[in-house]
Amino acid sequence: MNNVKQLFKNFLIKTSKALVGEDRLYSFLLWRGLKVRHLTKFYHFKTNQEPTSEPPTLIFMADGKCMHGGLTDRLKGIVGAWAFAKKRNLKFKIFHKSPFSLEDILQPAKVQWKITDKELSFDRRVAKPVLLYHYDFNNETALERQLDSFHQQFHLYSCVDLSKDSFADCFHELFRPAPILQNLLDAYREKLQRPYLAISFRFQNLLGDFHEWKFKSLSEDEKEDLVERAENAIKAIKENHPKYDTLLITADSPSFLARVSKWPGVVTVDGCSTHIDFDKNGEIQRYLKSFVEFFLISEASEAILYTDKKFKTYLSAFPQYAAKLKDIPFSTFQS
Repeated sequence: MNNVKQLFKNFLIKTSKALVGEDRLYSFLLWRGLKVRHLTKFYHFKTNQEPTSEPPTLIFMADGKCMHGGLTDRLKGIVGAWAFAKKRNLKFKIFHKSPFSLEDILQPAKVQWKITDKELSFDRRVAKPVLLYHYDFNNETALERQLDSFHQQFHLYSCVDLSKDSFADCFHELFRPAPILQNLLDAYREKLQRPYLAISFRFQNLLGDFHEWKFKSLSEDEKEDLVERAENAIKAIKENHPKYDTLLITADSPSFLARVSKWPGVVTVDGCSTHIDFDKNGEIQRYLKSFVEFFLISEASEAILYTDKKFKTYLSAFPQYAAKLKDIPFSTFQS
């Protein structure tokens, strides 16, 4: 049913593009997106606040007012926003407070992107919410059309990568690990014998141990079948890459990681497997595992994503974007 709905939606978009043009259609979709997400209701007129002569600032928002995506989506949106702002000489800030403060894990490197609650304005004369979310449109020109000369702050809600080939450079301009992350990275670097190979698995809730949206789990027999297929994939990849004595295995399933962590030469990262959008706990320890995995994958000699054709595992961009940080080879392995 979901596939039928998606096909019909794609048909409507394609037809509408032909009838009214891409720019007009996407502008309408973005306007509608702001309404559907109820973002405009947070902006109002304040009699005690006047527009200033400050230069315009593009502010990436992850404030919990809507769904922002997982870690990869957020990093794509942030880095892409910075690439856009830098190209146009806009000031740039990041307001990431949901479900945790980003600066607790990633600190500013060359760009001072921190902004406080008090510095944010929700006066309609000063601030304006803007949105990007479609990948099959010209997002750069779409964002330009949403900016104007009347506002000082543009609050961007986005999971779209506008950085093109500059993702790694822009990422390192923005971020360096905070001490809590750096200490964990140092500890795992001691465990990993270089060179090592990174293999990633994205099961969503197929194995019944990762809460994400409404994804259903498999039957017990199907779970065991999928795990065995994934284990066989590790063995096959290992045989195809005999020069690596150490494998970094990353996954969103605690049960799968517990199982393969017992294998010789396999290193896994401890901690919670959680999706940022669906875990509102707010305790920083709950979100560190994904950041550690992201950096460790980037330091591998190669990165591989396992995809299962039978059980339709998710084609995650997580290891692909991690590989971009150090420009290491990335590929997929399907069974």
